[in-house]
Amino acid sequence: MQLPSLVSAYPSKERAELARRSFYFKMISSLAYLVSIASRDDQNTNILSLVRNPVSATTLNPRIFYLHDTLLSAMRAQDVETARKVLRTINEVATQGIEKSANPGPEILTIDETDWEQFIVNNSKILGEEYFKERPIIDPVSEETVRQQKQVITGAIKVIADNFPGMHDELKAFLNKIRIFEGTVTMGITDVRMFGCMLIRTPRKEVNAQLYYAEHLTHEISHMYLNAAMSLDPVILNDRSELFTSPIRPDPRPMLGVFHATFVTARIVQLFSALANSSGDDETGVYLYQQLDELQAGIEEIARGAKLTPVGMTLLAEFREIAKNAEELSLWSSFDETGSYEHRFGGGACFKRARDRLSAPSTL
Repeated sequence: MQLPSLVSAYPSKERAELARRSFYFKMISSLAYLVSIASRDDQNTNILSLVRNPVSATTLNPRIFYLHDTLLSAMRAQDVETARKVLRTINEVATQGIEKSANPGPEILTIDETDWEQFIVNNSKILGEEYFKERPIIDPVSEETVRQQKQVITGAIKVIADNFPGMHDELKAFLNKIRIFEGTVTMGITDVRMFGCMLIRTPRKEVNAQLYYAEHLTHEISHMYLNAAMSLDPVILNDRSELFTSPIRPDPRPMLGVFHATFVTARIVQLFSALANSSGDDETGVYLYQQLDELQAGIEEIARGAKLTPVGMTLLAEFREIAKNAEELSLWSSFDETGSYEHRFGGGACFKRARDRLSAPSTL
């Protein structure tokens, strides 16, 4: 009898819950340990109530992850004043208990002035400027925009539920909050320091908003899952100083970044393969055409330079299988491979390497 994969490119409810709980309790145990060291006041050990409360592991509150990182940074810097302030805040959060939404699905709002949201916005601007040589604009949106985009995002979640149910199970396991913004450069943001939340930019007017959100939801939730799953197995053994070509970024990246990009693209290809099978829509075909190109580019780079654990090798085999299944879809028999297609998110041309891959056997 073959045991099920611990970590997989094929999403499932069971694996999502295992990865989420492993990652959550690893963080909350670290937080409880830091509190026990930093605090001489027993009331601050209320954080232990979060460890004992099983509901905590099913409702990922991004602020808890932010406070853990802030306390850790303050203690490393021996910043006593900041550490005390964070301890007081942690005690308040633990005393209040876990926030629960009255509505099903993730809470969808504009980005706000809360401590954890502003931290991640500012950090994303710094990283964006470092990576892309252009400082991103990340601005809040109006309440009217929230209402409009929330309707489209809800529709995109239904698209995922109808066509990729395992991914929808993963969404329910990991996604607590969605924050919408307007801006440039950056489109989607997740971070282990605000785990449970994703930031998403409103799409350009000429872009199919529902497909845009369906792809980005799948993309960011897959990052969350893989980050959590790596608490069970490291997957990648390359040193961070080794740089490689990313399938979806212009800048050289460590193999961890390349693997993450390829992993999330493998999930996206699965979603859009299912959509293409059900709709046969030309626009969906163009999305998949470009996504498949990105997946193959990632597979090639991983095969060239990755040092993988056995779990990582299994994931690479799954990436190849997902790409092969997508290449064999019947839609390609009528797809215009000679067409010139703008990038699916607008704003520029795309690579056309997929054209050759669809007409020739893979060498991998």
